[in-house]
Amino acid sequence: MDHHSKICPLAKLVPFLKAQNDRLEAQETALDLLKAKHYSLEAALSSITESLETYDVRQHGTEVEAFGPVAHTPEPYDATTHHLLCGHESLRRDVEQMSTEISNLDAETRMMVLNESLHTKDELTRANAAISSIRMQLNWLTSADHQRGFPTRSHRPAGSTEASVAVIDPHRRPNTERPHKPDMPYPQTLEEDPKIIFFTDFDGTITLNDSRAAMTDNLGFGEKLRKQCNVDTLNDKVTFRESFWEMMESVKTPFPDCIRLLCENIKLDPYFNDFYQWSRANKVPVIVVSSGMTPIIRSLLVHLVGPEANDIEIVSNEVEDKPGKTKDQEDGWQLKYHDDSEFGHDKSLTIRPYAEHFAARPNEPRPTMLYAGDGVSDLSAARETDLLFAKKGH
Repeated sequence: MDHHSKICPLAKLVPFLKAQNDRLEAQETALDLLKAKHYSLEAALSSITESLETYDVRQHGTEVEAFGPVAHTPEPYDATTHHLLCGHESLRRDVEQMSTEISNLDAETRMMVLNESLHTKDELTRANAAISSIRMQLNWLTSADHQRGFPTRSHRPAGSTEASVAVIDPHRRPNTERPHKPDMPYPQTLEEDPKIIFFTDFDGTITLNDSRAAMTDNLGFGEKLRKQCNVDTLNDKVTFRESFWEMMESVKTPFPDCIRLLCENIKLDPYFNDFYQWSRANKVPVIVVSSGMTPIIRSLLVHLVGPEANDIEIVSNEVEDKPGKTKDQEDGWQLKYHDDSEFGHDKSLTIRPYAEHFAARPNEPRPTMLYAGDGVSDLSAARETDLLFAKKGH
């Protein structure tokens, strides 16, 4: 509780609000006293006025009886009456001023509390988002099924323009068999005995923006439904594999046109080119391990880096023709996932053969294995390496 009282914004407001409340109570007490004085002065003034009128009637009673009421100019008030009237007016002005100050103080207090409440709500929203992200990552890390087979979404009927809905066979059981031990994707990497092997994610790591999001927002069912798919994935309603399939199925544009659009809009991280030139000079192999699509990654690397990017090894999902069509046609291509995991490509299974190779040869020199990436699918991959790099602020 002490720790909470130190960091909670509302708890920090308690002394200030208490002081404001005490000031309001003091102002109200003073106002009550002034009102009482005001009423007393009014009563005294009324009594004086009645006495003056009675005196005037007695002094001119004969004239009033003989001729009726006559107009006459009242005599000036004496010093006592004038003093009382001045005091009454002064008190009235003080009461009005005090009332105005109390109203202003109340308005300022309300505005301050409102601003602090909005700030607190913003902080709670950010905290809830962070908690949701951590919960999703922990669920994945502790899941006993993260390397088993998962059902995928049904293919959308040809010509459909609406987003497909996840259809999971309730009678289908997850694959409980031990997953097939993957082979090392690029064994030639080890031929030159590198001191470092650098594994890296692609979208948002090598590039500044995400190619899958760009395709879905501009050529598919749009940003709103894409973000809803991301929310459903974070809430464990669907897997990443199902969500990604739905996004790509909404894209009907011929595949070469998709690549052309991405080459025009995707930007390279400003530091990657320098890093890649350093890695080539120091014989550090760079292996892209991505949940995207190999043809798109290869095209973007060559377009953004140059022909030497063909030396970068890529392990990712593929693209294949739909039955009876080709990738050059409208709605003619579809995803071909790398494996049966819930991600479509379990990056840890790609990196693990390298780690197992060196674990089985303890007497051979072992290179340092590095990984760059900050997505959920990168967590399992990072566990297979020695050091994880993530972009600042991600």
